[in-house]
Amino acid sequence: MRHLGLDLSLTGSGILVYDAAKHAILHKEVAGYGLEDDLPESHRLARMINITKRVVAVVTKYEPQTVTIEGPAYGKFKQTGGRLFQLGGIYYVVATQVKLCFPLLTPIPVGAPTARLAVLGRGMPPKGVKGEAVKKWVKDELWVRHGLDAEQHDCNDALVLAIWRSIIEKDAHVPPPRDKQLSLLGAGCAD
Repeated sequence: MRHLGLDLSLTGSGILVYDAAKHAILHKEVAGYGLEDDLPESHRLARMINITKRVVAVVTKYEPQTVTIEGPAYGKFKQTGGRLFQLGGIYYVVATQVKLCFPLLTPIPVGAPTARLAVLGRGMPPKGVKGEAVKKWVKDELWVRHGLDAEQHDCNDALVLAIWRSIIEKDAHVPPPRDKQLSLLGAGCAD
Protein backbone atom coordinates (compact mmCIF):
# COMPACT_ATOMS: atom_id res chain seq x y z
CA MET A 1 0.00 0.00 0.00
CA ARG A 2 1.28 3.47 -0.89
CA HIS A 3 0.87 6.33 1.59
CA LEU A 4 1.26 10.04 0.91
CA GLY A 5 2.53 12.09 3.85
CA LEU A 6 2.25 15.87 3.74
CA ASP A 7 4.00 18.26 6.11
CA LEU A 8 2.48 21.49 4.84
CA SER A 9 3.90 24.98 5.17
CA LEU A 10 4.16 27.95 2.86
CA THR A 11 7.90 27.98 3.46
CA GLY A 12 8.68 24.32 2.84
CA SER A 13 6.06 21.61 2.37
CA GLY A 14 7.35 18.06 2.62
CA ILE A 15 5.63 15.78 0.09
CA LEU A 16 6.51 12.10 0.38
CA VAL A 17 5.15 8.80 -0.97
CA TYR A 18 6.00 5.72 1.09
CA ASP A 19 5.39 2.18 -0.15
CA ALA A 20 4.82 0.06 2.97
CA ALA A 21 5.00 -3.25 1.09
CA LYS A 22 8.45 -2.42 -0.28
CA HIS A 23 9.43 -0.40 2.81
CA ALA A 24 10.68 2.27 0.42
CA ILE A 25 10.36 5.96 -0.31
CA LEU A 26 8.98 6.29 -3.84
CA HIS A 27 8.99 10.09 -4.03
CA LYS A 28 10.12 13.01 -1.90
CA GLU A 29 10.22 16.73 -2.51
CA VAL A 30 9.93 20.04 -0.75
CA ALA A 31 7.55 22.54 -2.33
CA GLY A 32 7.42 26.20 -1.36
CA TYR A 33 10.17 28.60 -0.47
CA GLY A 34 11.07 31.26 2.08
CA LEU A 35 8.24 33.56 2.99
CA GLU A 36 8.63 36.97 4.54
CA ASP A 37 5.83 38.13 6.81
CA ASP A 38 5.31 41.42 4.99
CA LEU A 39 4.63 40.00 1.51
CA PRO A 40 1.26 40.74 -0.13
CA GLU A 41 -1.53 38.21 0.27
CA SER A 42 -1.37 37.47 -3.48
CA HIS A 43 2.09 35.91 -2.97
CA ARG A 44 0.79 33.64 -0.19
CA LEU A 45 -2.14 32.53 -2.35
CA ALA A 46 0.19 31.87 -5.30
CA ARG A 47 2.31 29.64 -3.06
CA MET A 48 -0.77 27.74 -1.87
CA ILE A 49 -1.75 27.16 -5.48
CA ASN A 50 1.77 26.03 -6.41
CA ILE A 51 2.00 23.61 -3.47
CA THR A 52 -1.47 22.25 -4.20
CA LYS A 53 -0.56 21.66 -7.85
CA ARG A 54 2.54 19.71 -6.76
CA VAL A 55 0.46 17.55 -4.40
CA VAL A 56 -2.12 16.82 -7.11
CA ALA A 57 0.68 15.92 -9.57
CA VAL A 58 2.25 13.52 -7.06
CA VAL A 59 -1.11 11.86 -6.31
CA THR A 60 -1.77 11.51 -10.04
CA LYS A 61 1.64 9.92 -10.69
CA TYR A 62 2.00 7.62 -7.66
CA GLU A 63 -1.67 6.85 -6.90
CA PRO A 64 -1.35 6.53 -3.12
CA GLN A 65 -4.14 4.73 -1.31
CA THR A 66 -4.00 7.13 1.65
CA VAL A 67 -3.21 10.78 2.30
CA THR A 68 -2.13 11.96 5.74
CA ILE A 69 -1.55 15.63 6.46
CA GLU A 70 0.02 17.06 9.58
CA GLY A 71 -2.88 18.92 11.14
CA PRO A 72 -2.53 22.67 11.45
CA ALA A 73 -0.52 23.49 14.55
CA TYR A 74 -0.37 26.97 15.95
CA GLY A 75 2.36 26.39 18.50
CA LYS A 76 2.63 27.86 21.93
CA PHE A 77 2.64 31.42 20.64
CA LYS A 78 -0.57 33.43 20.53
CA GLN A 79 -1.76 33.67 16.95
CA THR A 80 -4.38 36.15 15.83
CA GLY A 81 -6.14 37.42 12.75
CA GLY A 82 -4.50 36.76 9.40
CA ARG A 83 -1.76 34.66 10.98
CA LEU A 84 -4.34 32.01 11.89
CA PHE A 85 -5.45 31.87 8.27
CA GLN A 86 -1.86 31.58 7.05
CA LEU A 87 -1.14 28.67 9.35
CA GLY A 88 -4.34 26.71 8.73
CA GLY A 89 -5.07 27.93 5.22
CA ILE A 90 -2.62 25.71 3.35
CA TYR A 91 -3.99 22.64 5.12
CA TYR A 92 -7.58 23.32 4.06
CA VAL A 93 -6.66 24.35 0.52
CA VAL A 94 -4.68 21.14 -0.11
CA ALA A 95 -7.12 18.80 1.68
CA THR A 96 -10.08 20.23 -0.24
CA GLN A 97 -8.32 20.05 -3.61
CA VAL A 98 -7.22 16.45 -3.04
CA LYS A 99 -10.80 15.49 -2.18
CA LEU A 100 -12.16 17.34 -5.23
CA CYS A 101 -9.65 15.78 -7.64
CA PHE A 102 -9.63 12.31 -6.07
CA PRO A 103 -13.05 11.65 -4.49
CA LEU A 104 -12.01 8.22 -3.16
CA LEU A 105 -9.16 9.74 -1.13
CA THR A 106 -9.94 11.45 2.15
CA PRO A 107 -6.98 13.32 3.61
CA ILE A 108 -6.65 12.51 7.31
CA PRO A 109 -5.11 15.08 9.66
CA VAL A 110 -2.87 13.93 12.49
CA GLY A 111 -0.86 15.87 15.02
CA ALA A 112 2.91 15.50 14.93
CA PRO A 113 3.12 14.19 18.52
CA THR A 114 0.56 11.46 17.79
CA ALA A 115 2.40 10.30 14.67
CA ARG A 116 5.81 10.50 16.33
CA LEU A 117 4.64 8.46 19.30
CA ALA A 118 3.64 5.56 17.05
CA VAL A 119 6.59 5.83 14.66
CA LEU A 120 9.47 7.06 16.82
CA GLY A 121 8.42 5.70 20.20
CA ARG A 122 7.77 9.09 21.79
CA GLY A 123 5.60 12.04 20.83
CA MET A 124 8.02 14.75 21.83
CA PRO A 125 11.81 14.88 21.60
CA PRO A 126 13.87 14.23 24.72
CA LYS A 127 14.08 17.00 27.28
CA GLY A 128 16.44 19.74 26.18
CA VAL A 129 16.15 18.95 22.46
CA LYS A 130 14.80 22.11 20.80
CA GLY A 131 14.87 24.02 17.54
CA GLU A 132 17.10 22.57 14.83
CA ALA A 133 18.02 19.66 17.13
CA VAL A 134 14.44 18.35 16.85
CA LYS A 135 14.94 17.87 13.11
CA LYS A 136 18.10 15.87 13.77
CA TRP A 137 16.31 13.80 16.42
CA VAL A 138 13.52 12.90 13.94
CA LYS A 139 16.08 12.03 11.26
CA ASP A 140 18.15 9.87 13.62
CA GLU A 141 15.12 8.06 15.05
CA LEU A 142 13.75 7.32 11.58
CA TRP A 143 17.10 5.80 10.64
CA VAL A 144 17.51 3.75 13.82
CA ARG A 145 13.91 2.52 13.98
CA HIS A 146 13.06 2.15 10.29
CA GLY A 147 16.28 2.37 8.29
CA LEU A 148 14.91 5.29 6.29
CA ASP A 149 16.06 8.87 5.78
CA ALA A 150 14.28 11.30 3.46
CA GLU A 151 17.28 13.66 3.78
CA GLN A 152 15.33 16.93 4.18
CA HIS A 153 13.60 17.65 7.48
CA ASP A 154 10.27 18.54 5.84
CA CYS A 155 10.34 15.21 4.01
CA ASN A 156 11.33 13.33 7.16
CA ASP A 157 8.30 14.84 8.91
CA ALA A 158 6.15 13.72 5.96
CA LEU A 159 7.71 10.25 6.21
CA VAL A 160 6.68 10.01 9.87
CA LEU A 161 3.10 10.78 8.79
CA ALA A 162 3.16 8.18 6.00
CA ILE A 163 4.59 5.46 8.26
CA TRP A 164 2.01 6.37 10.94
CA ARG A 165 -0.74 5.85 8.38
CA SER A 166 0.72 2.52 7.34
CA ILE A 167 0.61 1.46 10.99
CA ILE A 168 -3.03 2.55 11.23
CA GLU A 169 -3.81 0.67 8.04
CA LYS A 170 -2.03 -2.44 9.44
CA ASP A 171 0.45 -2.82 6.59
CA ALA A 172 3.47 -1.31 8.27
CA HIS A 173 7.03 -2.47 8.23
CA VAL A 174 7.51 -3.41 11.87
CA PRO A 175 11.01 -2.56 13.07
CA PRO A 176 12.77 -4.78 15.59
CA PRO A 177 12.39 -3.81 19.27
CA ARG A 178 14.40 -0.76 20.33
CA ASP A 179 16.83 -2.78 22.48
CA LYS A 180 17.55 -5.11 19.55
CA GLN A 181 18.23 -2.11 17.30
CA LEU A 182 20.62 -0.61 19.81
CA SER A 183 22.50 -3.90 20.16
CA LEU A 184 22.87 -4.02 16.38
CA LEU A 185 24.41 -0.55 16.39
CA GLY A 186 26.78 -1.25 19.24
CA ALA A 187 27.67 0.62 22.39
CA GLY A 188 27.12 4.33 22.80
CA CYS A 189 23.60 4.44 21.38
CA ALA A 190 21.61 4.72 24.62
CA ASP A 191 18.89 7.35 24.94
